[in-house]
Amino acid sequence: MHPLNLRTLITLLPTITAVYSVGPKAKDFSKHDYYAVHLSPNTSPETFAQGFGVEYVEPLGMLEDHYIFKTTVNKDVDVVQTHLERLRKRDMSIQERELHNSVLFFDKQKLKKLHKRVIPPRQQDTNGGTSSVHSIGVHPVPPNYRENIMKTLNIGDPIFKDQWHLVITMAKQLVKNLS
Repeated sequence: MHPLNLRTLITLLPTITAVYSVGPKAKDFSKHDYYAVHLSPNTSPETFAQGFGVEYVEPLGMLEDHYIFKTTVNKDVDVVQTHLERLRKRDMSIQERELHNSVLFFDKQKLKKLHKRVIPPRQQDTNGGTSSVHSIGVHPVPPNYRENIMKTLNIGDPIFKDQWHLVITMAKQLVKNLS
């Protein structure tokens, strides 16, 4: 590597790490309602925030013209929806009409509770060891099981028996993470 390139890289390293380490701001759903809004390219988020009475938070990821806005929590009223409806019902000035038409899409964000899925613990069998597949409801399949299905359904695919996902012979407990 050329020394000038290495020196430039070392000089820019703090800036590069700062840019890529910045993530989305933490959101407090107990105090604020958050909106994801897609604006037309000629409308700035600051103009939208001022016109709709909301606060601009940040861009929405790397999407162009998509932004996050917030307002204080109001359980009964969707602030952006109410403002748009109010603008539709009355005669608008040219500026209000432009602001109204600049909203291509909006969605009030909802906090979703995450549920962690865990693998159930292995059970002890009668011999004192851990359970085998037989003890949780999986029974051995006859060696020619898939061939019988192929004959019954008149399937001529030579690799059908290698495509395990077409005929699942495992118990539902073992298959829950396949889809």
